[in-house]
Amino acid sequence: MAADQEIGDVPLYAPFYLCNYCVFVIIILLHFSKLLLNKKARPAHGHTAALESEGITELGYRRTLLGTAIQVLAIAWMIWMEVGMLLLAIGNYYGFWPFGRVGFTPTWDSYTSGFLIAWVASTFLLMISIRFSKTLGLLYLEPCELRVADHVMMRSHNVDECGTTSDHAELCTVKSTAGGSIRWVAYQLSRYSWVEEVALFTSVSIFNSEGPTAKDVFAGQGGRSSTEAAEFLTIDGKNEIDVPVPSFLKALGNELFNYFYVYQLAAAWLPVFWEYITYGVVLIILSLASAITKVCTERRQRFELRDMARVTGEVWVKRDGAWRMLTSDLLVQGDLIALMDDDADDSDDVGQLSVDAMIISGSAVCDESLLTGETMPIQKFEVPSPKDEPEVMDIPRNPGTENKKHYVFAGTKLLSASGAPQADLPSASGGKGCLLVVTHRASDSLRGRLLRTLLFGAPVSSTWVREIWTVLIILFVLGIIDFIILNAKYAFNLGSILNACTAVIGMISPLLSIAILGGQLASAARLRAGNNKKRRIPLVWRCRSKRIETEEAFKSCDDDEEGDVGGNLRVYCRDVARLTLTGRVTQMCFDKTGTLTKTGLDFLGVVQFEEADSSVLPHLVYFGRRNQKKRISGPIAAGLALTHTVSVISGNELVGSQVELRMIEAAKALGWQYDSDLKTVQEPNDGPHWKVNKRHTFDHHSMTMSVVATDEASGKCFVFCKGSHEAILDRCVSIGDALKSKAMLTAEKYASEGCYVLAIAARPVTPDEGMTLPRHELEDELDLLGLLLFRNEVKPDSARYVDVLRTGGVDNVMITGDSVYNGAAVARKVGIIPHGYRVLIGDVVNPGEVQWTDLDTQEEVDEATFLDKGGGEPTSLCVTGACFSELTHEDRLISLIGCRGTCDNSQLRPGVRRPGLVDCTCARIRVFGRMTPHQKVSVITAYSRPPLNLITGMCGDGGNDSGALRAAAAGLALSGRVEASVAAPFSTDSPSIGSLVLLLREARASMCTSFGSYRFLVVRGVIGSIGKMILMLYAGAYLTPFGFIYQDLVMNPLLLWALSMPKPAKTLARVPPEGSLLGPMMVMAASLT
Repeated sequence: MAADQEIGDVPLYAPFYLCNYCVFVIIILLHFSKLLLNKKARPAHGHTAALESEGITELGYRRTLLGTAIQVLAIAWMIWMEVGMLLLAIGNYYGFWPFGRVGFTPTWDSYTSGFLIAWVASTFLLMISIRFSKTLGLLYLEPCELRVADHVMMRSHNVDECGTTSDHAELCTVKSTAGGSIRWVAYQLSRYSWVEEVALFTSVSIFNSEGPTAKDVFAGQGGRSSTEAAEFLTIDGKNEIDVPVPSFLKALGNELFNYFYVYQLAAAWLPVFWEYITYGVVLIILSLASAITKVCTERRQRFELRDMARVTGEVWVKRDGAWRMLTSDLLVQGDLIALMDDDADDSDDVGQLSVDAMIISGSAVCDESLLTGETMPIQKFEVPSPKDEPEVMDIPRNPGTENKKHYVFAGTKLLSASGAPQADLPSASGGKGCLLVVTHRASDSLRGRLLRTLLFGAPVSSTWVREIWTVLIILFVLGIIDFIILNAKYAFNLGSILNACTAVIGMISPLLSIAILGGQLASAARLRAGNNKKRRIPLVWRCRSKRIETEEAFKSCDDDEEGDVGGNLRVYCRDVARLTLTGRVTQMCFDKTGTLTKTGLDFLGVVQFEEADSSVLPHLVYFGRRNQKKRISGPIAAGLALTHTVSVISGNELVGSQVELRMIEAAKALGWQYDSDLKTVQEPNDGPHWKVNKRHTFDHHSMTMSVVATDEASGKCFVFCKGSHEAILDRCVSIGDALKSKAMLTAEKYASEGCYVLAIAARPVTPDEGMTLPRHELEDELDLLGLLLFRNEVKPDSARYVDVLRTGGVDNVMITGDSVYNGAAVARKVGIIPHGYRVLIGDVVNPGEVQWTDLDTQEEVDEATFLDKGGGEPTSLCVTGACFSELTHEDRLISLIGCRGTCDNSQLRPGVRRPGLVDCTCARIRVFGRMTPHQKVSVITAYSRPPLNLITGMCGDGGNDSGALRAAAAGLALSGRVEASVAAPFSTDSPSIGSLVLLLREARASMCTSFGSYRFLVVRGVIGSIGKMILMLYAGAYLTPFGFIYQDLVMNPLLLWALSMPKPAKTLARVPPEGSLLGPMMVMAASLT
């Protein structure tokens, strides 16, 4: 540059600027023109179609040269804006004008004005692009008919099992076979193929959408042909669940394309132009580091889900009338497959099932712990053939209902298979097995649907996620105020504007995006540490001898190697983001059996009814007393020995429900002898043999199970039926009202003492009737034999951990499928029902009429007497499933599960009274008995939704409470394993609810450290911005580049790391953390800081 060259300003109307203005206007006009063209091009028919069965709307689009050109031009313009700012910064640094010769030396204002125009324009346009990204994506395409589309916009409106709705939209690329004969799109793990007859992309199934019928599956017992299978595979694809894991670069691009990182990009440009290049680079490095951390965390979770979804192996399949071994990805709907007992194995990678299939011959035993969280092996039985039950052969059998006992599910592990005729099994395999028909595959399987819910279901609502935007807006407003104050002194010249922007924009740290994530990851790592890091949860007992005694007692039900209830507990977090939400839990729901009580049962004895007219209730005949054991004989002993569905695996291992296992053990102790398959039984003392001809498995609707058995000595045939005492007594029509009333009172008496009560009945039938009569007729007009009583012992540590939770501000209720009387007894023992509280049982006696009965006195209680301050004494309510349904129908449920404002504590000021219901002493429901799986979900949603809006947790062992575990904000499955599971967000290998206490401790620690880190960055940003402004106003000075580097690259990350590492307190605090970024405590702490 010549020394004598004049200095001048480059005007904003210079040719270079005018060219850029023109290009920008052209791009805008092209976008509006394309919008008008798209409206004209939208066809009247065939552009939109609705797949009503799945709640999906499809819209067809295709790519055009014009749309692609406009898109490329817009992207190039955005890139040019960034390049332009870089060139202006370099020109300002070296003193030359980068956009042609101007004949003079440009002033600093020339560079600054050009930079600010590009800076504001690029930031604004990037924000607009993010806000309307989906709209712009469709704008560059042309609407067309679906049959010629190369892109399809799939929009779905989903309703999950909790009734929560979620909307999802995705632009999917149409794929096709080499010849183009088959076209399909992949959406939410599913494949939708083009079907010309209905003119839309749809999933392919040979069965009814509500489920296959018995008639359908038995029609497929001949298997499919290779041609049919190949055609099905071409249309519907292989039997795979492909969980998409974006590449690292694509995931990073998606993460960076949001408002926060656009803001950080704008923040980095200012110091670069201000000649603080190293500080600008530091901001970019920190932003990239934050983005990479989040991307790596999310991709790791996606990889874990993908590993959960993958099931590989080989299976026997009948094709073209012959058995052959095929890989599982080649299975199609309607295939006849054979599961052999030899396929079962103890190793984790053998015996995994890849499809949902219905058993048509034989039976199986499966491990469903990874799918439902159920720790016990599950028996599966063949579906009744159309010949056995012709009246229901055309009824769809949905696997989500009680028909699941006929299904084996993808992702479960085969433990045993047997029962199918040897002639029907593959001859090359040998051994025992069962036959099944494939009904659901790939993403349509139960495992696939659960994964779809996890990936695409309604996100869990978190208050702090919404509050983050409020915090950012507050910071932005504070920045505007600083901006005005700073520029008021310098009359808003370009230098002051740029300087003020530099000072203000640094208020929002690039580390804010991972501030909350740091505490979550640290807590998740500690939870999963397991045996390598022992952590002890302090026992509540003050007496050392009592504590040692309790620990020793718990060794019988604790799976930990050392039997230490506080040492080896560990929890697996499938979704670390849930930890912060879990820290706010104030309402906890517990399953009973296997959660608060031991999984196993003890058989106590029987109650027989002989004196119908006596007013004295019959006594229990104790099985454990030698002098009374002999009295268990006759028909009730035969019912005890025969009425079961227990299977034998591995030669001599019995598998079945705990009740039936205890029944067989008791029968053996009485002298009954079983053959190898448990179908033939001999009475004690070389008595006659009984043979089981037919079994009906337990039905959740009828609450019964039954067998048809023959006394081979006499040739007489009998039906033995057992089930809930309510269901059995309803079927005993021949007994009088006096005996029925006595039996009901007796059953309720023992249930209220904590016994698990079953009734058993029988009636004679002819052999032909036993084999041909429908089940509902066989189980009718029975003669009552008596009651079977079992004891389900409470785990030794349940009471103290429930007390720890209550002391820590968490209210507890029980949701069980067992009798409400049994549930009330256990709830009293563990402290869910406080000591000294009166207990009222709610049941429906007449349609539409709820009756409340005092558990101890059996007196009927008027509802009005306890709605107002509990009728003068503290009261807890327990309801049956029927009562729950009636209360829900009458919109009275919320008033009976929440605080009505009638208790003394309801008037306490906030802070003294803790959040939630833990301090409420109103008469409210604390035990829900005889609840179906769907009703358990309803209880969770009742607590979670308005007007209560409680953060609700659920703790159970899986099985019939898996839906409730997924519905809860914090669901912990005592699944017996610590690994990824679709059963619940959290799982543990310990049977102790101490794992729940550990989870809540870590979750609260995660919330405190995460929010503390966020508060630190916010306060530090505000103080730093104010400090820069004061320094500039009163000293005219700036912080050096290395000062900025030290603050943002050294001090902030180190302090943030230190803030995320503190361990949880040794016990739960009395008051849970506030859990809000804008709560009084958070705002006060930030203000005082």
